[in-house]
Amino acid sequence: MNSRRLTTLASMILAACPVAALAEHHDQGEEVATKVTQGAILNQRAEEIGKVFLGEIAYEAVFTDAFIDAVPKAQFDAITAQLTSQMGAYAGVHAVTPTGDSTADVRFRFGEMLANTILQLASDGTWKVAGFRITGTSPILAEGETISDKIAQLPGTTNLLFAKLDGSEPIEAHNAEMSLAIGSAFKLWVLSALVRDIEAGKRAWDDVMVMEKYSVPTGGMQNWPYRSPVTLHTLATMMIATSDNTATDELIALLGRDKVEAELALTGHSDPARNIPFLSTREFMLLKWYENQGRFDYEALSEAEKRATLEQISWEGVGDAMVNELFGADRPQHIDIEWFATPGDLARVMQRLERNIEARKILTVNKGFPPGSAGIWSYIGYKGGSEPGVINFTWILVNDLKEPHILTMSWNNPEAGVDLAQFMGLAQEIMATNKQQRYMQVPATR
Repeated sequence: MNSRRLTTLASMILAACPVAALAEHHDQGEEVATKVTQGAILNQRAEEIGKVFLGEIAYEAVFTDAFIDAVPKAQFDAITAQLTSQMGAYAGVHAVTPTGDSTADVRFRFGEMLANTILQLASDGTWKVAGFRITGTSPILAEGETISDKIAQLPGTTNLLFAKLDGSEPIEAHNAEMSLAIGSAFKLWVLSALVRDIEAGKRAWDDVMVMEKYSVPTGGMQNWPYRSPVTLHTLATMMIATSDNTATDELIALLGRDKVEAELALTGHSDPARNIPFLSTREFMLLKWYENQGRFDYEALSEAEKRATLEQISWEGVGDAMVNELFGADRPQHIDIEWFATPGDLARVMQRLERNIEARKILTVNKGFPPGSAGIWSYIGYKGGSEPGVINFTWILVNDLKEPHILTMSWNNPEAGVDLAQFMGLAQEIMATNKQQRYMQVPATR
């Protein structure tokens, strides 16, 4: 359920330094120098970075003074050691794809994985490395192997859909009709129900309410003063961008559980009954807690019995100790108590939200990965979710041809925690592969 911040290699930023103005002067004309930079120099610098990984060339021979000030050699070495320990020994430059006069996407091989990076050269004639950022990791595919094949090999149960939203054949698909637990991605239906009320004139984004339905992390609004005034737009943004559970429960209470349940059917969910009664995040925590204590078997109850159970626990307390005991050891806890959807269900609700101007903006606040790692898309909207044994990533992506795509993937394993970094690597490989094959120049707006 928690869409916690991913502690992956993709979060390691080596530098985003401004290009330094160095003193050395070259007599070559600007046009010739730029042409060289786009090819040979970019490739040369990529190879030299590899030699720095191996300790075969001096750090200061490759990177600008400004970069070295920002990222001392000891820090660079520590990151290299982390890459090696998590992925394997450095094995060379896999690919260099120029993206501008002095920039490129570079993929370095470590073991059987790729470290995806952004490289920026100083444009003063030295062409040293002024910026270098690791944006993510991805697997190396064998000949004829697909990301779907990789996902199918993961322990537990997985699904995947990457497709245009025009009804054409999927680009990548695996168990695309299978319903799995999706964690905090359920909050998309809460947002959709709010959007429907706003579009009908029943509410407005700038309506103010006072907070009373406090939950537990993720998010931070549980620490706000009781009855803090807050706009619906703020609640919606916090619910999606930081996966704030208190914001979510405030909106569910405001809209009414029945309104959110109805939204499942209105957006074409394939099995609304699987999510009824529609749980708040607070109820989700309490149910798992009491399930551990043997108080009841929630999933075996009828709908009426489930609703009565939720009424019974509605005033019982939750807190950090409960969260830590449930999830602190990264052990799956009753992942049958969850919210469920197929890739198609998530595609339909994302497509519905992307058509609303404000919802479209809210979905872009947290794109799900570091800046620059999927820059081919002119629009990126995201919501994901996780708890031990459950992970979902869902993006709606629009390219320069104004073609919306869905990328959604879930992984459930009731026996063990799932590897968020590995799963993100698979997602980024889909984006990187399609970047190389399909789309080049992308405008800043849709």
